[in-house]
Amino acid sequence: MKKLALLAASAVLLTAGLASAETITTQTTVKQKDMPDLQKVRFVDMDINHDGILSRAEVGETLFYLYDTDDNKLIDNIEIGKKRVWTFIPLEKKELTMIDFNDDGLADVVDIKSQDFAEFSMLARFDKDHDGLSAEEFLDMSILELDTNKSKVVEPEEWKAAYIARVKALSADQFRYNP
Repeated sequence: MKKLALLAASAVLLTAGLASAETITTQTTVKQKDMPDLQKVRFVDMDINHDGILSRAEVGETLFYLYDTDDNKLIDNIEIGKKRVWTFIPLEKKELTMIDFNDDGLADVVDIKSQDFAEFSMLARFDKDHDGLSAEEFLDMSILELDTNKSKVVEPEEWKAAYIARVKALSADQFRYNP
């Protein structure tokens, strides 16, 4: 019985000694993954007048020019349906764990884990099928509805009117939209 108690006490002391001499370091990083043909839109780029505040008009104008892929200041029947805005953000998480059993400053075990995942953006509510957001899907209007002057393209003034009307309707429900 004494031997068993002595053996148990030795095991506890030995385990406690190892646990105190062990250093575990974990570093976790999460960053946005680069994707080909993905155009990143930063909020600072939307601040057209550089006052540090995003107005509805600035956001609307930025989105107009994002959908105007040929830079002619018009959205045509091809551009209106193009999926130009991703409503999810592809992310990558890396976790590096290093274990130094004897505290000599050198890692005895190194473990690297990597995980890819996506986070939905605030525009996801407009993208019903989550395959990218087109201008038509964002405004919930066809080119025929947007083209009020019947020029067969959407001009900035037509876009602005439709965008402001859409935002006003959404901002009436404060739980869904924060202007």
